[in-house]
This record gives sequence, structure tokens and C-alpha cells, in this order.
Amino acid sequence: MLTDGVLECGNSPLEEPKKLYKVLTENVDISENMSNVFKEIHTQKGRDSATIIGWSYFNNNKAQRPSD
Repeated sequence: MLTDGVLECGNSPLEEPKKLYKVLTENVDISENMSNVFKEIHTQKGRDSATIIGWSYFNNNKAQRPSD
């Protein structure tokens, strides 16, 4: 989840969903990815408050498959 301050800054580089997804998933460490988003907002001189709430979850179980 994130606030509009993440999307509406500078020339809005993260407003496109594919770009935002790429930045948030480029590393395994989600906190590093979120930090990269905030660095981009700072570079773009964002003026609005920017907040991100994120989490990661690793499931060690095999996924369920539909029956035939």
C-alpha cells in the first residue's frame, strides 16, 4: 500500500504500474526496494508526504494444483 506522494512527484516516474513493480521487486530485500523508491522521490523533489507499507512472505509449502 502506498500514498499518492509516491506516485505524484516530479515527472511522476513511478506512476506507471510496471515501473513501480520493477523497483519494488528488483531485489530480494523488500526494505532495500522501498528505500530505492524513497530515493527516487527525493531525486524528483517530491513535495507531498510519501508512505509505503509493504511486507514479504515466503511460503515453504508447494502450491496447490487444481484437480483434473
